[in-house]
Amino acid sequence: MASGSHVTQELLDLVKSIGESRSKQEEDKLMEMEALTLKQKFTERHLTEKQMRELLIRAVYVEMLGHDAAFAHIHAVNLTQSRNIMVKKIGYLTCSLFINSDSELILLVIAAIQRDLLSKNIIEVEAGLNILGFIGSNQ
Repeated sequence: MASGSHVTQELLDLVKSIGESRSKQEEDKLMEMEALTLKQKFTERHLTEKQMRELLIRAVYVEMLGHDAAFAHIHAVNLTQSRNIMVKKIGYLTCSLFINSDSELILLVIAAIQRDLLSKNIIEVEAGLNILGFIGSNQ
């Protein structure tokens, strides 16, 4: 499996270990350990956007497999503020997966969308428009 420069070995190892889990209990233990690791990493100072993006992708795996990653939700919202379009889109994508209409964070996501819709940069406007369908239908 070729990794490319955009995927770290840690993420590849996580995906591989999930696939190699022999039971739901083994998978659950792996996800619990991953959640603890992510909680600790999110508290580190001076994380780059690339590192934050990677941590959020790992948090998606945690939630996707039925474990709580609520500690990562605010970081997803924060990425929507980025000037880097790829980072902004990852932020919006993770928000669409993590945050439903009952969440306290929905107002922050809506504010980010409104800001992007008013942008002079057409790609930022497009990023805001893309997320509207997910936020509106995510209940």
